[in-house]
Amino acid sequence: MRQVESVVSPTRSDTPEEGQQIDMRTVVVTGGARGIGRAIARRFLQDGDRVVTVDILPDPDGSEGFCHYICDLSVPENIDPLVTQILNRAGRVDVLVNNAAAGFESVNLIDMTAAHWRRTLELNLTSPALLSRVFAKKMSAYGSGTIVNIASCSAFTPEAGHTVYSASKAGLIAFTRSLAREVGRLGIRVVAVVPGWIATETNTPDQDGLNWLKENVSLGRAGLPEEVAEVVYFLAGPGASYITG
Repeated sequence: MRQVESVVSPTRSDTPEEGQQIDMRTVVVTGGARGIGRAIARRFLQDGDRVVTVDILPDPDGSEGFCHYICDLSVPENIDPLVTQILNRAGRVDVLVNNAAAGFESVNLIDMTAAHWRRTLELNLTSPALLSRVFAKKMSAYGSGTIVNIASCSAFTPEAGHTVYSASKAGLIAFTRSLAREVGRLGIRVVAVVPGWIATETNTPDQDGLNWLKENVSLGRAGLPEEVAEVVYFLAGPGASYITG
């Protein structure tokens, strides 16, 4: 089991500086070292929110001002120590973005190991549930909060080789809807974002991919991480105050 490590950027204080807004939100973004998660973290930081990123990868650029924790979220025993560290440092969490995921590589079920199945479900579905359980309890104490789960079109589109990934993301959507019913009257909103093909560092389309996008996607191209980040930012804000589930 990989233990939780703390990597805190020296360029951003954990307490408001003189002239800084006191009511800034604390936002936790899992899978925040690159790709969609990184874009989401940058979007919240852009408008003055305090951002905590969590990833199995180290922070690629400590100068950006995130408080970064290295943690393998596919190990359930790592969740509670992580949450304790975050809450001890931040005091409260206003927005949780469950973005960390794995298992999109093509593996047919008949060739899959039990360990691969377990790790994908633990990271894609169990870790959002365990993190949401703790942070929702804390959010309920002050009567507000938002949980954003990053799902996938794979939850709706059958594709050979993505059995476990699709199952985990479909489960995340069902989890989102059910949890929204549980915590809505506590002042907590729970929403899911369902991206299509997003051109991240590890998912840039080659020529075959570009041809597929032109034929199958209305806009004829892959999306950008920053475009997903704008949706997440809106859903976590006051403009989406009547959107949940």
